[in-house]
Amino acid sequence: MIPVVAMLASPAPAWSQFKEPELTDLTANRGLEWGATLSSDMLEAYWVVSEGNNQWDVWEAHRESIDAPWEDAEPLDIVNTGKLESSPHLSNDGLTLTFASQGRDGGYGGLDLWQTYRASRDAPWKEPVNMGPTINTRRNEANATFTTDGLEVIFNGGCIGPCSPSRLRRSTRDTLADEWTTPEEMTPSGRGDEVGSAAHPSLSPVGLSLYFNKTGSFGNWDGFVSKRPSLDATFGPGENVGAPVSTNERDTCVRVAPDGSLYFGRWSGSLRILRAEAESVTSLFGDFDANGVLDISDIDDLLGRVAAGDN
Repeated sequence: MIPVVAMLASPAPAWSQFKEPELTDLTANRGLEWGATLSSDMLEAYWVVSEGNNQWDVWEAHRESIDAPWEDAEPLDIVNTGKLESSPHLSNDGLTLTFASQGRDGGYGGLDLWQTYRASRDAPWKEPVNMGPTINTRRNEANATFTTDGLEVIFNGGCIGPCSPSRLRRSTRDTLADEWTTPEEMTPSGRGDEVGSAAHPSLSPVGLSLYFNKTGSFGNWDGFVSKRPSLDATFGPGENVGAPVSTNERDTCVRVAPDGSLYFGRWSGSLRILRAEAESVTSLFGDFDANGVLDISDIDDLLGRVAAGDN
């Protein structure tokens, strides 16, 4: 068993890494919309649109620059089946799109994780391929997030009903040509009766922060983050991201973008995609190791400076 992630809630930090969220123009102008994933250059986006009747589709949009409006929003037909497709994740090179689907032939159960590929950013997407029985089961798998090198995946898996919330699972591989290892559950203590109650995992660009949703102290669905000092280290306890991202509304499907900002949905009579711009963590007073968190290492550093007579 690999080291486990502590997904237990802890008090919200007294500071926030994010500015006040703003409504984006990333929209199909229909139904409910959430779960945006962006390309590394921030010029291409994929997200989920639901018009009811248990029909969820993946849509795409493009823009000329990061300051330009999103254009040409349209459903991604190669992925959609008219049933349920959700939780898209675009790889760092923009050539692999992973998503969950309940409507495709050749699956292993309920929601499965599938992938579609393309030869270049300008090439069309190919027919999706199931990620196989190592990752997928007869139950539901969804909400996959990958490190930028594509060698680690974390996802919601093994749930009987909707994967929100459910246990997080983690799998790795040595190279892109290798098979995935058997996924292991990332529960608070490793006990089978503790489900973790986390959903919508999203790894930061460098893979050292894991954002996710769970019931919190601000509302019935908050954004949380767990950190680790290196890619081979254990994730630490989850902390509520806090205001202004977490509110008394339902703040869901938190996704961290390549620029460090958060894209997420806020349920307040409707569900649309918001963006919270990241604050510079270098301005956080007392964050001596510049990891964006005021933690025990900073206290140790401070005590050492005081003992040494540093100002």
